[in-house]
Amino acid sequence: METSARLARCTCMLRVCILLALTTSATAGVRVEQTSRDAADGGLEYQVTIADDTSHAALPELALGVYGTTATVGFESQLHLAPGDAWLFREQKIAHGVGGAYLYRRVKGAVFVASAKPRVDLTVKTLFGKLAGARRPADEMGIVEFVEWTRDRKAMVVALRGRDVSRFDVVDWRCTVDLATGRAHVTAAQARANRGTFHRSSR
Repeated sequence: METSARLARCTCMLRVCILLALTTSATAGVRVEQTSRDAADGGLEYQVTIADDTSHAALPELALGVYGTTATVGFESQLHLAPGDAWLFREQKIAHGVGGAYLYRRVKGAVFVASAKPRVDLTVKTLFGKLAGARRPADEMGIVEFVEWTRDRKAMVVALRGRDVSRFDVVDWRCTVDLATGRAHVTAAQARANRGTFHRSSR
């Protein structure tokens, strides 16, 4: 289970550093910290770090395709730590209607690395396009959001939403992502629930 707390502002050297949120595991063995500070261009720079009782490490940044940017720029991340602390899912806003979704696996202590297929957003959009009969490949439009971890802790359920995603408008289209392989699929129950969650875009 995750707990989050908004914490007070602190001063880091000559720049203001804000601890935005603290997420801890159910066993309190792993802490996920997200901070922001003033960037050189006048905006904000974000960073996520992981800590346990003996170590502290930064979460690797992953670029979002053609946008060529990483999660350190622009917006706060939404972070979801799996039961058992073996996996971490990160939702990252890039721009209006555009977001990245990244999966990390725990190696040891506070060290997390990108999973076998870390770009969950691209995997989900590709699957959606294939099943919906899209006339163009998955692009950068749309947002993939966390729903829940499965009971066996081997997968997670995510939802896709957005306008003009491969020429479709989508609301709460769900699928399941295998954590070990990074592959996505739609269960029979999800297929029934997904009916009516998308239609061809008017754009």
